[in-house]
Amino acid sequence: SFFTLVAKNLLRQPIRTLLTTLGIAVGIATIVALGVIVDGLKASSAEILQAGGSDFMVGQRGSADLTFSTVTEEEWGYIASREDVDRAVGAVIDISRVGGNAFFVTIGINPEQLAETPLTIVNGTRLSGAPEEVMLGFRAADELELSVGDKVQLHDMSFSVVGIYQTGNLWQDGGAYAPLVTIQDVEGRQGVVTVVFVTAAAGEDPSTVATAIEADMPQLVAIEDQSDYGEVDQGLRIIDAANLAISLLAVGIGAIGVMNTM
Repeated sequence: SFFTLVAKNLLRQPIRTLLTTLGIAVGIATIVALGVIVDGLKASSAEILQAGGSDFMVGQRGSADLTFSTVTEEEWGYIASREDVDRAVGAVIDISRVGGNAFFVTIGINPEQLAETPLTIVNGTRLSGAPEEVMLGFRAADELELSVGDKVQLHDMSFSVVGIYQTGNLWQDGGAYAPLVTIQDVEGRQGVVTVVFVTAAAGEDPSTVATAIEADMPQLVAIEDQSDYGEVDQGLRIIDAANLAISLLAVGIGAIGVMNTM
């Protein structure tokens, strides 16, 4: 029978069979691993989009990575001045090593805008505007074993923990908030922010507002959901492309192996 013929051919050429099986197994394992990475990145991007309860965020079109996105304060001011925009919160997203976490996220934000951001104070207070204050998410505080009044090192600066907060957002609860001007100085990004979190004015459709902003400033892009995230993070697109290429390669190896058994 056909299946008997295939079985005999597989046993007759054990080295080729082993190599074909190994190639398919490696391909499948790589596909699964990359899929997990992509899903994790997309989940993180969804949490970033939900920061501060905004409708969408605006960043620099074509950035290699979200943290490399640059929006000037003039562009931020224009977005904030639009009649169809209720709130435009500029933020610098800083990634640094804190304790054992090499990817600790600190969001630089104006203290007065942070006061309008929905979060629950677990302990202490919000930022008062002093340059070396920081608020920690409760997860970050637990991991670092810090509480209100303690010091935490961000880059080469020592910050005083003035508050512990909770948002229900894993990305925010595992990081920190610090004054925008301080983080701009630390990052050497004076006069620019990473992204602007935008809330449409009452009665306005967020998608329509996002499209209008892009039309007025084509160098910027409005990120409304996970599918748009690759516009400000080319790394996610590269991983997606690599996943597809490896999938096709695994299928090709499998097809060649099957043909060789015929």
